[in-house]
Amino acid sequence: MKLSLAIKILYTILVMGVLPFSIRSYGWMNLLWFSNIAMILTVFALWLEHRVLMGMMALSVCLFDSLWIVDWSVAFLFGFHPIGGTEYMFDDSMLLFLRNFSLYHLVLPVILLYGLSRLGYDRRCLFYQTGFAWLILWIVFLFSERSANINWVFGPVNAQSGLHPWFYFSLVLLVVPLVVYLPLHAVFVRFFGRIGETGLPESEPVLQPKARA
Repeated sequence: MKLSLAIKILYTILVMGVLPFSIRSYGWMNLLWFSNIAMILTVFALWLEHRVLMGMMALSVCLFDSLWIVDWSVAFLFGFHPIGGTEYMFDDSMLLFLRNFSLYHLVLPVILLYGLSRLGYDRRCLFYQTGFAWLILWIVFLFSERSANINWVFGPVNAQSGLHPWFYFSLVLLVVPLVVYLPLHAVFVRFFGRIGETGLPESEPVLQPKARA
């Protein structure tokens, strides 16, 4: 077992606490946000110790959740949003109880990076996650409400009207793998790509005891 049992249990409890209230409050379609998908699938990545699934979820949300953390932290400390996307966390018309469930964004990137540090990063994750993301984006674009703007398929943060929806969506399909995933992929390959099955860099062979004559 390469991953801590305590982390697996605690993270699973967190997700089991967040998920029912999220569905009840926002509906099933809300689960198609990349962050919510990653929150759920990371449970399986932890228990199965699945390096490909862990890497896919890290590509999917580490950048976005890092931006979420920055925006929320600045708004919490200084009262303004430098990026946007966390305004709902300070909306008094929403129950504080429900808003606090979104604080899992603070935990998820840490869990994913911990998983990569123990399991390593598989180069195939870039291709698998790109295909998976395109599938989710098409579903959201075709079947979700424009006002929900899930995964920003209709505009950055809020739905936009300056560009034709299909043209903007085409840009999203290109930007996600090329601007979001590809740089992260390079970073993950650099820092986690050489971690082998033993948890050690592949260039550092495990020493074997010498046979006695």
